[in-house]
Amino acid sequence: MKHISLILLLFLSLFTKAQNAQKAQEKFSQGYDTKNIALMDVGADEYIKYNSDNSFGYIFKAFAAIAKNDLTTAKRYAKAANQMFPMESANYTLASYIAFLEGNTSEASNLMHYAFQLSPDVKGAASTKEELDILAELTGKDFSALKTIAENAEKATPGAIQNFNNYNACVGQWYEGKSCDPSQYLKVWASYSPSNPLLKDFATATQAIAYYYAGQFDLAKPKLEEAINSQYLNPYTKALCFERLTWYDRYDLNKTFLYANKGLAEIDKLGFPTLTKADLLFRKSQIVGDMGKRDEMLQLAQELLVLATELGNDYHIINANNLIGAYYVMKPGSNSTSLANKHLGEAYVLASKRNFEDQKMKAAGNYAVVQFKIGNRSKAIELNNEVYDYHLKTENWSSAQTAANNIGFMFYMKNDYANAAEQFQKAVDITEQFLPKFSTKEQLSARNLHASAYSGLIMSLQKLGNTNELFKVQDMNRSRILRQKLDKNLPQITLPQVQAKLQPHEAIIYYSNGEPGQMIATVITMNSADIVEHFPVNAWLNMKKQYINNIQKKPNSINGYVTKLNEEIINGQIYSHSDPKTAFKAEDYRDFVALSREVMEVSDAQFLDLQQKILKHWYYFLIQPLEAKLVGKTTLIISAEGELNAMPFEAFLDSNGKYVLERFNVKYMPSASVCASLSNRNYSEDRKPLLAMGGATYKEPQSSASNSRSTQSYFELQDQLTTKINNKQSNLSKELAALGFGGANYLPGTLREVQNLKKIIPEATVLIDGQMKESDIKRLNKSGELNQYKYVHIATHGFASNSIPELSGVMMTQPANGDGSEDTFLLAHEIAQLDLKADLAVLSACETALGKNYNGEGVNGLNSALLVAGANSTLLSLWPVNDAGTMILMTETYNNLYVKKMSVEDAVNTAKRTMLNGVYGEQFQTPKIWAPFVLSGK
Repeated sequence: MKHISLILLLFLSLFTKAQNAQKAQEKFSQGYDTKNIALMDVGADEYIKYNSDNSFGYIFKAFAAIAKNDLTTAKRYAKAANQMFPMESANYTLASYIAFLEGNTSEASNLMHYAFQLSPDVKGAASTKEELDILAELTGKDFSALKTIAENAEKATPGAIQNFNNYNACVGQWYEGKSCDPSQYLKVWASYSPSNPLLKDFATATQAIAYYYAGQFDLAKPKLEEAINSQYLNPYTKALCFERLTWYDRYDLNKTFLYANKGLAEIDKLGFPTLTKADLLFRKSQIVGDMGKRDEMLQLAQELLVLATELGNDYHIINANNLIGAYYVMKPGSNSTSLANKHLGEAYVLASKRNFEDQKMKAAGNYAVVQFKIGNRSKAIELNNEVYDYHLKTENWSSAQTAANNIGFMFYMKNDYANAAEQFQKAVDITEQFLPKFSTKEQLSARNLHASAYSGLIMSLQKLGNTNELFKVQDMNRSRILRQKLDKNLPQITLPQVQAKLQPHEAIIYYSNGEPGQMIATVITMNSADIVEHFPVNAWLNMKKQYINNIQKKPNSINGYVTKLNEEIINGQIYSHSDPKTAFKAEDYRDFVALSREVMEVSDAQFLDLQQKILKHWYYFLIQPLEAKLVGKTTLIISAEGELNAMPFEAFLDSNGKYVLERFNVKYMPSASVCASLSNRNYSEDRKPLLAMGGATYKEPQSSASNSRSTQSYFELQDQLTTKINNKQSNLSKELAALGFGGANYLPGTLREVQNLKKIIPEATVLIDGQMKESDIKRLNKSGELNQYKYVHIATHGFASNSIPELSGVMMTQPANGDGSEDTFLLAHEIAQLDLKADLAVLSACETALGKNYNGEGVNGLNSALLVAGANSTLLSLWPVNDAGTMILMTETYNNLYVKKMSVEDAVNTAKRTMLNGVYGEQFQTPKIWAPFVLSGK
């Protein structure tokens, strides 16, 4: 086929075997010239093998198949060719030949016209006739009528050759990052009859990818987004666009996961192995790895290795081996270490051989970890230093941060804590230097990914006994975004400044997680600051045997043999941990937290023994090691980290069966620096006492709403929510309904609750039912009345999302005819925009203290929103709350505040103790009732 256009190809891979592909093309040409179908076939197959994402090989294959009268194969390859590059004239002539042979003359004519609209061949119909003569000889078919169609098509497309060449010149400018308006060329194509509807959208995709390659990423993105929504674009081109989009918004893992998934769904429609599919598999495996879904990452990496090997693509063979090796690095057992060493060694050697420096450094970072595990520690540190230096030189800050972090853990494992701290500090410094350039959302995600460097530094400083530096890092590694929102100019507080603010009866406790099951705490009083570390491995392993293994459906025995504490059964085999610490994992810790919350949420007598054992374990783990530092203290101010943010410390039980609440007032703070910001607020004392809302009425609950949604659809909804919120659209009804948020059951206790508050505080403003709509609270905010209240109290249904932080909020009254433009849900981002001047904001509802927990930040939800809005303290709940019990707790709290003139801290803790002491009966003594409400803030 001599008239295939030698134009600038859109999607040539950097790593295709160009010389072999050139030889394959020459072989096909030789077969074409000699009318040797077998040789044409071999040349086509070889071309596809060496250049899978180029349309030429598929064109060759389709032509050879037509010559053999094999129209089924011809159609399959012709379709693939058009998918690869739908602006190639030869694609349409091939399709025209096939349609003609199938007896569809009308379609053959249309396709022939499309071919001549894109033809760069000055010989025009003469070239087509030459091809048809060859096919006539090889097939024995009469193509006379099709020759006439070609002549007519050429006459119907005047100026097509010049128009096509001009358009390609425009494409060349895009690849240089220059602007060029293609509208005049598209206008010419649209003027032909019949006109090809695909060309306009494909030009958009071409422009997008050309700009992407030229580094014009801001120009490329809107074009890529336009292309993926095209009605006419083929799946292959859409897949390319989706793959490019996965490199945008890289810290929004949900969005990039969605793009990778959709791209794979499109490329699978092609039915041929392609480099584009390999690109998408690689991106998806990276993304799910960052999400912590390591088993899925392994599966995708193994699929990538098979595909890359089939394609002969060394780049992705290296990537796949690196990902597989990284997976096994994290798995226990000598077999896993052997597999990690095998795959990472292959990646490192191949990357070195091909001089792929970036890939070599990625392999080297993981390979260093394996070398360390097998005892070659000097080599491991040498490799990682090489990686660190390379990424600093190339200004790949994220990878340099990872390398420094890895070196730090290697020194830590060698008990060289000074060098470990130095390396972790390097990693932290990189994060601190470059994250402020990112958006708030990007900072949250990046800190989440970079959190292990802070944890490593905390662990090292604890070993070194450096209290001042340890506190600095602990405070730095939580609530940073919140602090910036409160006062971006406020410097981080120092340990002496914290001590100066404390009263004699107060102690601040900063809790940090070390290794799984390890607690590192800084206990701060006005006169002292001490580091306490507790790592009760055997106690944790006992809990694992008794409870956690049951949750995870792991046996404690096999063939009559009962495992020891340092042993576990993995895939039917007994694995013995030489260091018992490694037998307790992060997953075990998370499952125990979930179990603890579950048993605290019940009041059934049959679970009482289990509840007490678990609460005593938490006391033993978190409070008992600090007791000597807490003598004479009556108030504990807790700054927790990670899963501990979901735990009520006041409910822990000492060995005598006494709750922490019985000895201490307990309150929580995001960080000391946040509290320093809050302490700068000076609100007038002549504010109104209370604004209370309750007794909301709702629509009927959605009984048909599905609680089970696919990961992709969930991420799509999150993306829609985020887009609307960023565009300042307040009505999210459609998305909320899709997630099952609709009506709700009426809560009579909320009405009695606010009516009781009115009795205690006659001057209170109480809004019920139709007065507590979402539009009402926004109207009060706009008028300035909302910031006139000392206490703001909303009693209603609440909800939180640990995956979509935008979906934390409270339900307001839902009028039958709606609430104007509002969706009747007051969400976290809307609360943050309110203007409050409240000493205390109470969301008397379920799970309002929860949200998405980011490593390096904390819970991002309603608590942060209320503090940003202007509340100095918040009272929110950790789990679904009892209607009647909540009414009693809130009544007691406000009676303490208003009648007894207690501080917020005393009022809340005294109310809890009143319930615990049985004043309201045995049913309200259980921590299920009083423990979920946690006081946080100033």
